[in-house]
Parts: sequence; C-alpha cells; structure tokens
Amino acid sequence: MFFLSDACGNGKHSECGGFAVLSGDSLPCGCKCGHAVHVNVKREKRQIAAHDALSWSSMVLVLLAYGLLSFGVFERTDALYHSMNLFGALGLGLDCFRKKAFPPMVLNIFFAAIAVVTLARFMF
Repeated sequence: MFFLSDACGNGKHSECGGFAVLSGDSLPCGCKCGHAVHVNVKREKRQIAAHDALSWSSMVLVLLAYGLLSFGVFERTDALYHSMNLFGALGLGLDCFRKKAFPPMVLNIFFAAIAVVTLARFMF
C-alpha cells in the first residue's frame, strides 16, 4: 500500500511523474527533488492491469473447463480439462496471494494439486 505525500507540489513530481512515498513499497525516483523514494503511478497502474488480466483469464479457464465438462465436450479423463483447471487454479491462487486472501488461496492450491495428481495418473 502506498501513502502519497504532497511535499513536492501536491505530491506530483514534474521530472518523473511520481509521488513521494511516506511508507510502503517504492521505486527509486532519480529526479532531483530531494526525496529518497517515489512511486511511479503509471507503472503501478500497468502492474494492476496485468494482475487483473491474470485473474480474469484464470477465472475464465476454470469456468470454461467446468462448462465444457458439464456439456459433454470434455470427458473427465481429458488432459486438456485438467490442464485448464491446473493453470486456472494457479492463476487464481497467485491473485489471492497478492491480495492476502489466504483461504481461497489454499483452496486453489488444493485444486491445482488435484489436477497435477490426476494428470500424472493419466500420463503414467
């Protein structure tokens, strides 16, 4: 979490476009305003968008796998079905970890483990 300072002209840096950070994770600024660290807001928004894309695509994988199995497109022995569940669960688990939502993270770890064991059984 970032706490923004208004020490440099309402917190905005004319040279770097960042903000002075009072606490939390931060990136080195490189401008000559005298503050030790800043966060680049544009970079932070890109990172959030990437995390959201991972979350949504993981959710789509899990729902699509379940839907295709339910409508008879997949068999329960199809490796693609279990692979979709594996990658969907891993993506959702990573998102839960990032958001510190530990109960759904543990659930997704178990879903991923089940998919790995099932894929291993089919392969060997």
